[in-house]
Amino acid sequence: MKRVVIAGGTGFIGSALVDGFLETGYKVQILTRRHATSGNSNASVDRIIWDGQSRGGWIESINGADIIVNVSGKNLVKGIWTKSYKKKLYDSRVKLTELLVRTIGTLKNPPKLFIQASAIGYYGDCGDIMLNESSPPGKGFLAKLTEDWENSLRDFCSQNTRFIITRFGIVLGNSGGVIPDLKRFFKLFLGIQPGRKRAWFSWIHIDDLVRGMMFLAENPTCQGIYNFTAPEPIQKEVFYRILAQRLSRPLWFAMPDSIISMIAGDMGKETLLFSQRVVPQKLMDEGFIFRYKTISEALDVLI
Repeated sequence: MKRVVIAGGTGFIGSALVDGFLETGYKVQILTRRHATSGNSNASVDRIIWDGQSRGGWIESINGADIIVNVSGKNLVKGIWTKSYKKKLYDSRVKLTELLVRTIGTLKNPPKLFIQASAIGYYGDCGDIMLNESSPPGKGFLAKLTEDWENSLRDFCSQNTRFIITRFGIVLGNSGGVIPDLKRFFKLFLGIQPGRKRAWFSWIHIDDLVRGMMFLAENPTCQGIYNFTAPEPIQKEVFYRILAQRLSRPLWFAMPDSIISMIAGDMGKETLLFSQRVVPQKLMDEGFIFRYKTISEALDVLI
C-alpha cells in the first residue's frame, strides 16, 4: 500500500485531501499541531504531532513515504496584517517548508514525490491580463510571500524525489473557504460585493482540487508548477450576481475599495480587491478533465 504524509491535513483543503487519498487506496498520515479531536476524525488516519522543529517522530514518518503533501500555513484572513501577524504567516509557510526540505535531504529513503501548496497571490494585481504558470511574480505582501515560499522548495535537490508546486485559486466548498460565510451573509440579506465590479475571480471547486492532486500524483511525468484554478475565471460582479440569484437574495451594492482598505488594510486590499485572471494551462495540457469548468456548474452543487 502506498503511503502519503500530509502536513496541514486537518484544515479545509487538507481534510479533503485526506479523504481523497484514502478513497484512492493510500495509507494516510497527518503532520499536525492540533489535538486528535480536531479536523479529520477518520480512525484509519495516523496523526503525528509536530511542533515545526527538527526533532521528533514526524521525521521517521517522512522517511520511506511515497508522497509528502505540504498544505500547512496560518489562515490569511483570520487577522489584520500587523507586522507580527505577517511574520506568523511567513513562518508558517516559508520556515516550515524550509524545515521539510532540509529534513528530506537527510533521509536515507526520501519521498518519491513532494507536492507543495502555493497560491495565485504570486501574480499580484494584474487587471485583465490572462495569467498562466509562466507569468512573472507580482508586487505586494502575498506575491513576495508566495515567491519566497516557492523558492524554499526550488533549491531542493534530490535525484530520488519529484516535486510539484500547486498555486491554488479561491477554493469553493461547503465545509470551508468562502462559500459558508457568503451563504450566511446573503441569507441574512447582507449580500454585498467587496470592491471593483470588473476584478477577476479565479476559483476552483474543492473536488477538482483533490482530483487534480490525485492526477499529478499518479502521473510520474508531471512536475514543476501548476495553477489550480478552473478553466473559466469569472469577474466578481458576475460571480456575486449569480450567487445572489441562486440564494434568492438581493445583492445590494459593491463596497468601495477605499472603505475595504480603511477597514481591513493590506489584508483586505490583497485578498478582496486584487484582480487575478488565472488559467490552469499546464493541467489542461497534461490532459486533466475538470468536473466543474464554470461557476454555474460549481454553484449547482454548492447552493
